[in-house]
Amino acid sequence: MKWQGLFHLYYRMSYEAFNGLLNLLQSDLEVNATKSRYQTSNQQPIGPEMRLHCTLRYLAGASYLDVIIHTNVSQAAFYSCVFKGINAICHCQELQLKMPMSLSDIHNATNSFKELSLDG
Repeated sequence: MKWQGLFHLYYRMSYEAFNGLLNLLQSDLEVNATKSRYQTSNQQPIGPEMRLHCTLRYLAGASYLDVIIHTNVSQAAFYSCVFKGINAICHCQELQLKMPMSLSDIHNATNSFKELSLDG
């Protein structure tokens, strides 16, 4: 489908990968709805999906201006989303890189990358 190609261009990942990442980061990207309403005139707080959207679009090279126009969030809210998103990514245990420490670990890592590769 055409939208999947566009999605990949915007986020540098597939729609399925985005949802997988969202599932990993969901709890870290949520905010307290009551506190959010006190801090902003928004009736609805910015949800985890929008926070991840802002983060990934920024990391993919989008200008904050483009993102805030399309999402209708303030500049301050955008940067808050990006900060919270990057923080969640950096602290997610499932996303931590584990360097191989032995020859067998290196072979296992090599085989894992080979399985993920599109051309082996």
